[in-house]
Order: sequence, then C-alpha cells, then structure tokens
Amino acid sequence: MSGETPLRASRVFQVAYSIVMMLFLSGCGAIWDSIYPPEDPREHIAFHLGSDKPQPGWKLYAGSGGMPDIYVQPQALMTGGSIRQADPLADRQGRYYVGVSVTEQAASRLGMATERVSRGYLLVIVEKGKLAGAMPLQEPITGTQFAIPVKSVQDAVSLAKVLSPGQGSRLSRE
Repeated sequence: MSGETPLRASRVFQVAYSIVMMLFLSGCGAIWDSIYPPEDPREHIAFHLGSDKPQPGWKLYAGSGGMPDIYVQPQALMTGGSIRQADPLADRQGRYYVGVSVTEQAASRLGMATERVSRGYLLVIVEKGKLAGAMPLQEPITGTQFAIPVKSVQDAVSLAKVLSPGQGSRLSRE
C-alpha cells in the first residue's frame, strides 16, 4: 500500500497540471483577442461619397440591378464596423428605410464630408469591392443617426442585416 502513495501523488499532480494548463491556454485566447481583436465582419463594407458625373480621381463602379453607373471617391468615409445599429423602418406613407446609428467618429467624418458637397451627390455603399447601394444626399448628415431609403420591406430587412448582423430582423414603424 505504501508503494501506491507516490503513484497516486504523481497522478494527482498530472491531473492538476493538466487542468492548470488547460485554464492557462484557454485564457491565452482572450489575451490574444484583446491584443489583436478579431476583424468585424462588416469591415468589408465601406461608405463613400459618389456622383453620377465624373470627378477627378474617382473610380467608376458599374451599376447593376437597375442602379446607374456611379463615380466613387476612393477614400472611404467609414466602414461597416463604425455602425452601432441598423434597423429596418417604415413610415406612415409606406416608404421603407434603414435607420443607421454610427459612432461619434464616423458621424464627424460623415458630417464634414457631406457639408462640403451639394445636392446631386450620393452616399455610396461598397461591399467587397462592388456597388451595393446609394442614397442621394439632400442635406448634410449631422449627428450619429441617419436613414437610408430603400424600395421595399425586403430591401430594408436585408440591408439592416448586412449592416448590423443579428440586429436587423424586425421592421419598426415610425
């Protein structure tokens, strides 16, 4: 019996060591993620200024699905990662929108860029290098919230899901 005690102690030590290492290594993932946060899946979505008229240095994107060709400013104003929330909306007249809430930093960039341009310019959404949508700028975007007009309830729900995964599934009425 006395010969089994060191064996048991050795086994207990092995089990304890395994548990400690497992806990330590699982914590390393959290440490790694805090140093190198995982990329937001919406980072491949970018918002740019656009125009239907050629502008020096702007890139031409071919329209599809009934959208016209659009010239797009090369530098993005913000990415999808700057969106706090996006929800499908409908007004009493039956028009559909996606209500977008952005960070203060994104709101500042949008405000500065849209104050410099006049009517006739667009806020363009580019997803993975392809034209995904555009909204006419009637006035500067000020503040952290704005609405993107869309054609249907399906378009509102789809765009809200793309811009804010997991949050854009319920239609709200204004």
